[in-house]
Amino acid sequence: MQHHTEPKPEFEPSAPRRTSLWMGRILVAEDNDGMLRLLRRHLRADGHDVVEAKNGLELMQWIDAMARSGDPELLCDLIVTDLRMPAYSGQQCLDELRQRGLGTPVIMITAFGDKAVHEAALASGARAVFDKPLDFEDLISAVRTLL
Repeated sequence: MQHHTEPKPEFEPSAPRRTSLWMGRILVAEDNDGMLRLLRRHLRADGHDVVEAKNGLELMQWIDAMARSGDPELLCDLIVTDLRMPAYSGQQCLDELRQRGLGTPVIMITAFGDKAVHEAALASGARAVFDKPLDFEDLISAVRTLL
């Protein structure tokens, strides 16, 4: 008798389960390691669980894995993403999320923000756009408002 197993997906994240101590689960996509550490530190200090992606492709792999799990405890409540990243840009990720009908709030951060960039991100569904260097108090305020 032949035993059949499902092929294992390429990307299988292992996110911890929620506890009542977390204010929300935030998926952070940032290709700069230093900025990713800062975001993680500030968001965790404010009581959030942080799941990390190193680029736009990894962000989308997280989204796919969370949806595939079917477990609402593993879903993210908010996404904070850099605008310019390898593989997929933050804008491309946002566009893909909206095409899939996912309404997860998205905050964009960018080192290349001008009025047109901000308007384009907001028009496609970002809930807020922040320029780097970040004012982390403003970012945390926006996160709290969206959660």
